Amino acid sequence: MKNIIRISMILMILLLACKESVVKKKQSTTEKQATISKEVRNEVVFILKDTIDQLQLSIISEKNQMKQDLISIGTKYSNDTLIIPTDSVVKLLTGYKHLFAAKAVFKKGDSVNIFLKDTRFDGENFLYPYFQITNGRSNPYETNFDFFVNKQTPTFSTFRVYSIFSRIREKEKLFTINDVYENTLRMNDSLFKSNLVSEKFYNFKIAESKAFKAFYAVKYKTPNWEQTLYEKYNFELSDFNPENVSPLTLENYAYYSYLKHLLINSNFQKKVNRISSKEIVEHVLNRDSILTLDEKTFFLNSLLKEVYASDKSNFSELLVLLKKSGFDNGVVLSKRFQDIITYEKRSLDNFAKFKKDAGKLLSSKYSISSNFQDILAKHKGNLIVVDFWASWCAPCRKQMPALRNIKKEYKDLNFSVISISIDENPRSWEKAAKQEKLWDNDDNYFLLDFKNSVLKKKLQINTIPRYLIYDKKGKLVNADAPSPDNEELKIVLEKLLKKKSL
Repeated sequence: MKNIIRISMILMILLLACKESVVKKKQSTTEKQATISKEVRNEVVFILKDTIDQLQLSIISEKNQMKQDLISIGTKYSNDTLIIPTDSVVKLLTGYKHLFAAKAVFKKGDSVNIFLKDTRFDGENFLYPYFQITNGRSNPYETNFDFFVNKQTPTFSTFRVYSIFSRIREKEKLFTINDVYENTLRMNDSLFKSNLVSEKFYNFKIAESKAFKAFYAVKYKTPNWEQTLYEKYNFELSDFNPENVSPLTLENYAYYSYLKHLLINSNFQKKVNRISSKEIVEHVLNRDSILTLDEKTFFLNSLLKEVYASDKSNFSELLVLLKKSGFDNGVVLSKRFQDIITYEKRSLDNFAKFKKDAGKLLSSKYSISSNFQDILAKHKGNLIVVDFWASWCAPCRKQMPALRNIKKEYKDLNFSVISISIDENPRSWEKAAKQEKLWDNDDNYFLLDFKNSVLKKKLQINTIPRYLIYDKKGKLVNADAPSPDNEELKIVLEKLLKKKSL
């Protein structure tokens, strides 16, 4: 009897052990699945909702990106989706005339619905963007802070443009910089007291508001602006650095602009001619005693980015000056920008072997170059729209979604679209083509040495965007076709599609 009881107990222990093993295995599988589902994709997805209007976006998506990319989202035919590759964050700026300039920052992995909400401001009705992060990674009140501020006054980003347009229209300005400052702080206080924004965000907005007010005081010489020439406002670089990043990579337009105009008005008041970037750099390196080491590093990094984006002619000279200055972070800063230059030249190396093919068309992924006539011949039997565009051409990119819709609508009707970039830098073409969903398209091309190409002269491509239509025999039938968002283009295409080849 005792043996039977002993055996039963052993069996029960074994069964419980097996059950526990199965449970643990299930838990492990569940945890693994949860981990997979939580993997963050290296992209931000934007989807425009509830509108037929297009919205133009200026986007920074790479750590070493010097210039904003201009992209349009949405068409009057359907909502549109935009996928921006990034390994960190996407900084977005969008606006409408003088009425607003809305900005927001999104983390990689974010999926963002953009709603355009009815707003009335300065006597005009318009739609203001509201960002809804569907995966819950970002705080909606922090992301849409500009939206809430704009209900009462312009935002700081909008104020300068608003002021210019008010003068142009000979209209009395409804708001002063002090109105904007007080409204911004009021909104910040309200959201914080309601536990809708973090303390980190709250403190950052206070510092940024002070910096913007100080910037406007110094640059536009508002009443009592002279006080900023002798004592700095009550904020420090750390106030603009809630994530505690290196001054080498920290960005803040408000604080940089304030420091720049403080230095200019403190030290160059008697200078009549335009103050060069070299003069400012030399002053900061050799004579400035106002800024701390971190502030100098932050300022010089911001200034160099500004110079690189606007005028590269003296950029190498500034890097040499920085490297030889003896400034503690001079060598590091110089190397950082040299690395950026190397990074941007990488694509130039990818197509170096095609230099001898000037005037030919280079396909996606730098695989092969072809003559224009050979490409047309490849599509013989199809009606063809040729689109000449460039990454920097905002009107060109604004038409991209509409052109994609036309291509999709006529995909079963012997119809082709050939996209030809006239960018100078293939890196710009590559990045823009990926953003516009062209890179994996076999009919996406880069025109080598556009300015001196025979194709430019033959087709008289002097302005872009430019659309040409070739019939099914490859004959040019329209050298300046309507833009894709014009219904007239569809009328022309449908007429040609119905026409039988003789």
